[in-house]
Order: sequence, then C-alpha cells, then structure tokens
Amino acid sequence: MMYNERVCTDCLACSHACPTGALQYREQKFMFHADSCNLCRRCERECYFTARSFSSKQMTLEEVIEESTREMQFKRGAD
Repeated sequence: MMYNERVCTDCLACSHACPTGALQYREQKFMFHADSCNLCRRCERECYFTARSFSSKQMTLEEVIEESTREMQFKRGAD
C-alpha cells in the first residue's frame, strides 16, 4: 500500500473502512499491518483525497529499496 501523507487529512475514512483492522490510527499516526491486510482495497476507495493507493507493479525487494531511497531524497530536497 502506498501512502501520501501530504494529501492525507486524517479523516479516518480509510481506517473505518478496513474490515480486518490492518489500518489503524494511533497516537496521531497511521499504522499499517500488512500481515492483516486482505487486499480488498476498501481503504483506497474510501479515501477522499487519494492518499491511499495500491501499486499493481510487482517489484523485488531491491527495487522497493531503490525507489524508496529516491523518493526520500526527493522529499528532502523539496523541504
């Protein structure tokens, strides 16, 4: 699951829509429990601001790390 905190308004629609409790809001931040997620995508559909999305692209662990690193570097440069 992808999460864009910049557009998230903490409305909790996504966590309320989750039938398995995989997405929880605690101590003013979201916690995602991938092992509980059944990939129903209800959180994605209920998000009013498209802060939640699923990627259909299959990636290796190395590709995920590489993309995450690039994204973190980009965000650091934008601040």
